[in-house]
Amino acid sequence: MGDDEAERSRRAIGALLRHGTGLGAGCLALGSVLAFWEATRAAGAVVIVASLAVFVALPVGRLLIMLGAFRRAGDRHYTVVTFAVLLLIVLTAVVAVVV
Repeated sequence: MGDDEAERSRRAIGALLRHGTGLGAGCLALGSVLAFWEATRAAGAVVIVASLAVFVALPVGRLLIMLGAFRRAGDRHYTVVTFAVLLLIVLTAVVAVVV
């Protein structure tokens, strides 16, 4: 992977994590406020679950960015390893939903 490609990947991952964390934290705060009042408790719970989904999706997004960078760089080894990790995450999620 060239220096320009590595720097671009680092910046993309940094932006994803920074903005994703801000979005997740904002949703968590909003959900907590909504859950405080009886009239909006159900909506608050939905927003809190959405914030947790954002936090869980961040590492997957990071892996997707890395997968693309490794593939563009022609690094087969890291491409296969990253794809295997993504596949493991997907299979784990499927098993968790089914069971």
